[in-house]
Parts: sequence; C-alpha cells; structure tokens
Amino acid sequence: MADKIVGLENLVARVDHDRRGGQRVVLCQGHFNVVHPGHVRFLQYAKNLGDRLVVLVIGTDHLPDDFKPRYFSERDRLANVEALHFVDYVHLLEGASSPETVIRSLRPDYYVLGQEFGQEYAAVVAEPLRALKEVGGQVVFHSGGSEFGDQAPQSVREVLDRERTLQFLGTCARQNVEIGVLKSKLADFSKCRLLVIGDTIVDSYVSCQAMGMSSEAPLVVARELERRNYLGGAGIVAAHASALGAYCEYLTVVGEDEEAEFTAERLVANGVEPRLIIDDSRPTTFKTRFLIENQKVFRLSRLNDHPLLPMIENRLIAQLTELLPQFDGVIVSDFNYGVMTKHVTEALAGLARVHSCKLIGDLQCSSQVGDIRRLQGYDLLCPNEKEARISLHNRDAGLEWIAKEMFKTSAVHNLILKLGGAGLIAYASYPNASNDDLHRSQHFPALVSNPLDVVGAGDALLATAAISLCCGLDIMEYAALGTCTAALAVQNMGNVPITAEVLSAFLDSLN
Repeated sequence: MADKIVGLENLVARVDHDRRGGQRVVLCQGHFNVVHPGHVRFLQYAKNLGDRLVVLVIGTDHLPDDFKPRYFSERDRLANVEALHFVDYVHLLEGASSPETVIRSLRPDYYVLGQEFGQEYAAVVAEPLRALKEVGGQVVFHSGGSEFGDQAPQSVREVLDRERTLQFLGTCARQNVEIGVLKSKLADFSKCRLLVIGDTIVDSYVSCQAMGMSSEAPLVVARELERRNYLGGAGIVAAHASALGAYCEYLTVVGEDEEAEFTAERLVANGVEPRLIIDDSRPTTFKTRFLIENQKVFRLSRLNDHPLLPMIENRLIAQLTELLPQFDGVIVSDFNYGVMTKHVTEALAGLARVHSCKLIGDLQCSSQVGDIRRLQGYDLLCPNEKEARISLHNRDAGLEWIAKEMFKTSAVHNLILKLGGAGLIAYASYPNASNDDLHRSQHFPALVSNPLDVVGAGDALLATAAISLCCGLDIMEYAALGTCTAALAVQNMGNVPITAEVLSAFLDSLN
C-alpha cells in the first residue's frame, strides 16, 4: 500500500473506509528506534488479530529530555516501521496529540500492548484504556511470542472454542447468572481488603533450542535461548487479587536471597503490600522449567521444606494477630513447603472466627502430598480433583461422593472442584442441610481448548473467587468469573496477573 505514513485526518478517513468494507482495525504503538525481531514478532501478532494494522510511532516531543539524544530522527523511525510489509498505516504521535485522542478518532477493534503494560506499567496506559472502553475496543496484552514457540497467534475470541462458549453461557443462564451483571459487579472489587498467606515460589522459564543427541551419553543437548522469572506460589495469588482491584497484603516466609528481593519488587510493582519474614535457614523456593518449542521437558526445584523454626512461627502468628482485624478475608495458598504449619493454621482459624473474617483456601499437591482438610471450617476451598482424592484416600469414587466427603470432613461452606481441561464444578451447601443432603451444584466448562500454560489457572481462579465471595457474590457468580480469569491465565506462558480491565473485556467478548 502506497503512502503508509499518514496524518490523523487522512488516517481516520482510510480506516472508516476499511471498516465499511468489514475490515477489523488493530492499533499498536511504540518508539521503534531500532526495529528488531521482537518488534517484528509483536507487530505480526497484532496484524493477525485483524485486517488493518495501524502503528503509532511516538514522536520526539513525547520523549523524556534525557531520552531524546538516544533516538534516531522521527523520519528514520517512521521509515523503519513503514518498511514492514504487513504494516498498513503509520502515524506519528506529535504535538498535543495523545494515544487516547487517536483511539477516540480511530475506534480500533483491538489495541495491542506489550505484557508489561498489563503489569508494572499499567498506569501509563490507564487513559488510553479508558478511551478504548468508550469506543468499544478490546485490549490485548501480548509480547508477540519468542523462542518459546511459534504457535499461530489468536485473539481472545479466536482462542475460545465456540461450542464451549455456548455451553458456558447456557450454564450461566441455568444459574441465573447474567454476564452484564457480572461485569457491573467488578466495580465492587475495589472495596475488598484481602490478606494472602502461604508459600512463596519464584518460577523461572528457560526457553531452549534442541541441538541433537550427545555423543558421550544418551542425552538431549539443548542451547539456552532465553530466561524469564515470574512471581509464583501464594505471591502470584496476591498479585492477581491486586490486579483485579482489591487492596491486598501478602504475608509469607522467604530466604535471605535474591529470590526474596525479586519477590518484594514484583509484589510492589503489582500493587501488593509485602510482609516478608526472613528465615536464613531456608532459601526462597525457586523452580526452573526448561522448554523446547513451548513444551516443558524438565523441571528443577530448589527448596527446603522443613517446618518453620518456633521463633519464625511465632513471628508469623504475631503478624496475623495484628493484621487480621483490618481485612475482609484471608486467602491461604498452601504448597506444602512449610509455611502453613499446624500452629499457624489453627491460630489463623481462631483469629478469623473472632474477627468474622472470610477464609478461602487452596492446598496444592503437584510433586508433594498434602491434605486440604487441614483447612477446617473455611468459607471456600478450591482443590482440584487429584488433591481432593489424595486427601480422602480415594481414587475410584464418583465426584459427587468426593464432594460430599469434602463437605462432611472439612466443614467447608462452599467448594469449587477443579477438573483441569474439563472445567470445574461449584458446590454450595444448603442452609441447615445434613451431611447426607445433596448440595447445590453446577458444572462450568473450561473456555480454552488449547491452553498455552496451565500453571496460573488455579491461582487466578482462587483470587477471583475470594474477592467475589467477600463482595457478597453467590458461588455460581464467582465460579463463572473464576472460569473466565482461568481462561485468560492459560493463554500466557508463565503466571501473569489478570487485571479487572482485561476480565471486563473478556466478558464483553462472550456476548
């Protein structure tokens, strides 16, 4: 297409013409000082979301003064982007113009931003996202892929299997759950105050390229291409809760190491108040996953899961005693790495009763064994099927029996039983029901049939359900919302917090 570089008035006219022809418009932005492969992947991803790709190049007068000498001229940067054959239009952001004014003029179908703008730089794009909401567009946070894999990029709607979506909407209708009402209730999330307690994990993803077999032993030889670290464990649950709008503090025990510093930095960046107790006798748990072409081939864990020393345990209980009166609910995210000792768990339960604080719990058993029934009398438990069966020492009984036994033996009020790719079942106990009575239940199908990484699904669901419960939503409402945040989580490689804005846009996409 000739004359790709256009002013705003001309650009609006061209885009309006394209839209009348049924073309979907995608907008991205950047400085593009030097167009490198990362930019190319990012822009190709964006182009695949629609039909017309508009690239907004940030003008020199919008750069901080100390950055200006480091950048090439506007003409050169525009030419760099114009040279990409899949880019349709290039516009220079200059003068009094801003991304939000361009968005209001263009009314793009998609606004694509790097993943960092959904996390540590969220404030930078708050105004553009507000404008995008006004014009009915959808934001997509994505880095454009990397050596982690070359799967064809897809928009949120394209990722969803339509049959699953219809099943989900039918399920919501049966439970009188309206998508529009769910969306409106997201505004109440900011009123919720949550404390998260549990085991801290730092997750490292190492992307590798297979080079062949070793001549010295029957081993696959791989070359490291890229390493990314993510907040994991109970910490990412806190980050999800904060991203969804709740005020959140995080109480945990960490080592005296770089991973603890990384944890504190990421928590603060995600709006979480960290309360980290240092125990120099145990390192912060660090898990490394090695991937070849998006497939996890090996995981290495560095941890020490011995019980807390009495001195550390007492400090943790003292913090709970001080903090609990300030919160509506507490999320326990227990990975069986030693933080949630018997004394800590019992002290928390007693304090929660005194202060009428909601208790929401999940106990994870992937490479370790635990019993979620240690969390007695909770308002909500969220085990997966495997964890529930391990707890009950039963691998053969039907799911209804498993649910009944969980209610009977843990005195839980509500239960979400996660079924992996099959979705989840939400169970609610009837008031004054006996242990033999059937509980109100509903299956919610998973919305994504080809997840990229399932690690973060349960964490996103747990945070969503906890906030919703504290805000007075019914279990069927927060099971539906949790299904949506889980669907968003599994589309990211690594555990990335899901924001309320992204969740809201996702709900819009279901209608």
